[in-house]
Amino acid sequence: MSDDPQKAAKRVSMTKPASGTDPAAKAPRPRQVQGAVAALVASALAALIAAVSLFGQRAWLTREQLKANAKAKPKIHETAAKLHHQVSQQQSGALIGTIIVVAAISVLALSVYRGRYWSRWGVVAFWLLASFTGTVVGVGTVLSVGSSVPAGFKVPAFLAGAFLIIAVVLVNFRVSTEYFALTKPVRTTDMPQRRGLFAPRTPPQGGRGPAAARPGAAKGVLTSSAATRGEAYVERQRSKKRAAANQESVARGAELARSRAKASKSRRIER
Repeated sequence: MSDDPQKAAKRVSMTKPASGTDPAAKAPRPRQVQGAVAALVASALAALIAAVSLFGQRAWLTREQLKANAKAKPKIHETAAKLHHQVSQQQSGALIGTIIVVAAISVLALSVYRGRYWSRWGVVAFWLLASFTGTVVGVGTVLSVGSSVPAGFKVPAFLAGAFLIIAVVLVNFRVSTEYFALTKPVRTTDMPQRRGLFAPRTPPQGGRGPAAARPGAAKGVLTSSAATRGEAYVERQRSKKRAAANQESVARGAELARSRAKASKSRRIER
């Protein structure tokens, strides 16, 4: 162990600095990107407020549950205990679902802030998924602002959906997309090129591959092109023709030898 204080002071950090080679960290962050991050955070907070506000709307939830039960089972009256359990399940389920939504929005906000190249499509995809599944940040809460839902839930739910729409618009501005493109991986010339769908397979190095990939071995279907396969087919046809011609020549020679033997035998008999 060295006792030099200068060497002891120069310690190598095991963590990669955030602004080391990240182009987005060095580039100025556009106002549209900052606005998108703020809109995502506001949407998450509004969604959480809307979910918590349902715990103060038990009377309204009970009336709505009674209407739903009457439509589903008109001849069966639910007990007070079961009705209370159903309302409690709605409140807890909405809170758990909103916590998951808030966690997803937090990840998206962090990716947008750091300028990740996939964050634009991540925000758009999440908005579409939230709208189709009917979450509190979907477009449905924006369209239902004029309904008879209590204002304690309707107003924060409307803000949650509206702020998410604003974030979707802001991440699709040109300056935002250019900022996100700074972190997109760039293919260099020394990277191996991807093989096309119908291109011949590149044989492995060192001759460790199968027999079809080693030098001097016959080319298989996957390691040969269309031209080489055509040449191999023509060569096989020629080999078959030569073999057939050789068989015909041998048969003719044998037939000629037998005819000559018969002729010499008949001459000897005549003598």
